[in-house]
Amino acid sequence: MIGVVAALANIFGLSLFTHRFLNREDLDPAERFGLSILIAMGVFGWLLFLLQLIMPIGVWVYAPGLALLGFELFQNRAQLPKFKSTPLSLVFAPGMLIGTVAALAPADVMEWDSLAYHLAVPKLWLEAGKAIYIPYIHHSNFPFAFEMLYSPALSIGSEPGAKIHTVLALFAGILTLFGLGRRIFGGMAGWLTAAAFACCPLILWQAGTGYIDLPHGLYAGLGIVYAGHFLARKLPGYLQLSGLMLGLACSTKYTGLQFVFVAALVLAVAGVLRDRNGKLIGKSIAVVVASLVMMSPWLIRNVINTGNPLYPFFYERLGGRNWTQWHADIYRNEQQTFGVGRTENGRDKLALGHAVLGLGYQPGRFINPNQEQGGGFPMGALGGAILGVGILGALFGKPERTVRFGLMCLLLIFLAWFVLSQQVRYMSAAIPILALCAGSMADRRKLAIGAAVLVGAQSLYSWVLLYQTQTQRQLPVALGAQSRDAFLAQTTPFAAIAHDIDTEAKGGKIALYEEVFGYYLNVPYIWANPGHSTLIDTTQMKTGAELVARLKELGITHVYLNMRLLAPVERVSYASGSLAFTPDQVDHMMQDRNRQWLALLGDASRQGLFTAVKDWGGTSQRPPGSVLWKIN
Repeated sequence: MIGVVAALANIFGLSLFTHRFLNREDLDPAERFGLSILIAMGVFGWLLFLLQLIMPIGVWVYAPGLALLGFELFQNRAQLPKFKSTPLSLVFAPGMLIGTVAALAPADVMEWDSLAYHLAVPKLWLEAGKAIYIPYIHHSNFPFAFEMLYSPALSIGSEPGAKIHTVLALFAGILTLFGLGRRIFGGMAGWLTAAAFACCPLILWQAGTGYIDLPHGLYAGLGIVYAGHFLARKLPGYLQLSGLMLGLACSTKYTGLQFVFVAALVLAVAGVLRDRNGKLIGKSIAVVVASLVMMSPWLIRNVINTGNPLYPFFYERLGGRNWTQWHADIYRNEQQTFGVGRTENGRDKLALGHAVLGLGYQPGRFINPNQEQGGGFPMGALGGAILGVGILGALFGKPERTVRFGLMCLLLIFLAWFVLSQQVRYMSAAIPILALCAGSMADRRKLAIGAAVLVGAQSLYSWVLLYQTQTQRQLPVALGAQSRDAFLAQTTPFAAIAHDIDTEAKGGKIALYEEVFGYYLNVPYIWANPGHSTLIDTTQMKTGAELVARLKELGITHVYLNMRLLAPVERVSYASGSLAFTPDQVDHMMQDRNRQWLALLGDASRQGLFTAVKDWGGTSQRPPGSVLWKIN
């Protein structure tokens, strides 16, 4: 809990500082305070990345935020944001409770990307003493401004202190959208806007996790909204705010670039066609430049490390060391498995409507796992209500120019999303814009009632869904009634054996095959599957001895194989510490670039180049689930 309290106090102190710079009468008080929190988190994470490029960081970086908090509390109490006790807590409370429970519980397999890299990479950088290049985790080259907030808490072993930042992002998002809706549309619009945002299953699920799509969506969506607000009100402050938010979107995820260029394009075109004002072209270019400047630490670092500023994307155009066309094809094909309308020649353009509406009625196709069969996690849904209020608001809501601008951007964003990769998480920026559509109906009684019914029904469904799928099992460990080790033993197989691996491989380095949860380990490791990098090029190898020689060059002393992800026929081939494949199996694997590594492991184990030191999950009736070998 110390990590959680320290992290919250730090951000709250920094937000009071940014609150002073947003001292503008044209912002609603709630909007101003919510933005202060979002900006404080984004800028602090951005600065932490620059700092960790050159030196170790730890919990000591909280000192400025804590000092600012103390100063404001004891010297300027009259200037602190004040809010009356209102029913707004009914909008905050359920989501905040769900998120807080998730933050206090350990990350498990439901947080796949959190374990694979959102939490794992900051931990590796802490162990290295700075933000080093990690050649075997290509995700480590992504913009990392928000993940950097996790580092100080992780430095004292507080995973909840890291994950609590996404709960704070939910709070700030609700507060900002409440104030924004109230200011633009008046009256009850703030309630509808905030509730429409907070009822979305995707938003509620990500609060309390290590995923960064929630804050990223807020930065991108609000950046677009403020660009439209500038177009409507002609106040320069809104354009500056748009540039800052879009810059933070680019600093948290590559997809921020899409939103920047879409916002700039629509701003420029709208200025020329409607206002006959060519000056807006220059202003739109300024937004792009400002966003790229904020993203530049990652772009420059990637050029230095890989030669590709957007590594590993656009390999065909930009190239990139430690990557090949084969790797690029694997990545692209996986991205294309999401959604609907996939054909041999790309996407069926007639499936666009099905894809967009499917985010509400067929969510399992837009999120892992088993997305091609529609088996993805249901809490990854965008939700029927957010789509419903968006459509109703677009057709019948108050024709406010800010919202019209947002909807025009959203149309282009949906088109890009449909063609590139239909992951629902990539559409998180749409949620703030669609939520404002709900607020645009507030002054039309029948529409407002309809929107409130939709949002209310979606809220109840989302709360029940999240409770049944995660909160119910997380509550005991969050409240201390169950140990974290016991929880992980039930939910995450690799976490349950990580301590044994640490003990067996102490002082060594592990090559992980079919396993990416090295976050749980306290010994050095690499992702060894060839699809992650070119560190271990199995296409040039014919024998297990060649593989072992390369592993030794990389300092590897142990090899771990997770057999749970292997095909049944491959899994049952394990016996007495080795993989006993038939000659036909070996020939088939060696002709398949995706399976060569397994044949080579089998050859090394059969030739006695490995010694099995431990295996897990085996019985007399079935083979073990995983094995740890020591290289001889």
